[in-house]
Amino acid sequence: MKVFRNLLIRGSPEGLRETMAQVERILGQGWSREPLLEKQMNELKHSAEMHYYCFSCTEESHRASAWVYLAKWTEEVRVSNILPRKTGQLSINQYNAILEEFAERFLRPAAAKTGVSVELSDAEADLENWMTRATADKLRRFSRAANKYPGAIHPADRDAWKEFLIAAHQEDSKLEPTMLSRWFTEVEDWPEESADKLVEEYQHARELLAFFNTRRSA
Repeated sequence: MKVFRNLLIRGSPEGLRETMAQVERILGQGWSREPLLEKQMNELKHSAEMHYYCFSCTEESHRASAWVYLAKWTEEVRVSNILPRKTGQLSINQYNAILEEFAERFLRPAAAKTGVSVELSDAEADLENWMTRATADKLRRFSRAANKYPGAIHPADRDAWKEFLIAAHQEDSKLEPTMLSRWFTEVEDWPEESADKLVEEYQHARELLAFFNTRRSA
């Protein structure tokens, strides 16, 4: 399943600052730094330890025009968002293409001079990115055995679904409802109505079980 890629830069505070300066020196081909937007973002930040950087790219045949926002903490910088400069929103492919170009054309050459590390996550993700294989297998077994039409899930398949919900809670799975929805519809071909219902149940179950644990520990 295609996912938005993440970017992580690790290094000393001085190394990270110098990396951003190096990136600015080698920008070109429609890329520029946006000091005014940086100033506005940093005036709104909630923590003194955080600092924002902003870069932009023009529209070309191979990319959309966008703003690239990076957030720096003490020893790491992460991409916080990529927003289109025109109306609408970026597709996953557009978002990833912009991030990949920024990382490969500017960040990695800059990092080679400053000694920081640059990590770019995969563009494809399996369930195991968010949960253990055992829990992922529970979800797959449910999905492939259940009747996918609205209101037609057999009680036995309901039990399999509950087993997955409990397992996801017990291991504190990081699977977000939006990603579960995409997995149901894009990978497993569930009708949108059925997928929406299951995702709603997933979110409610995670909240309820977390609340139960809090009350029990109190």
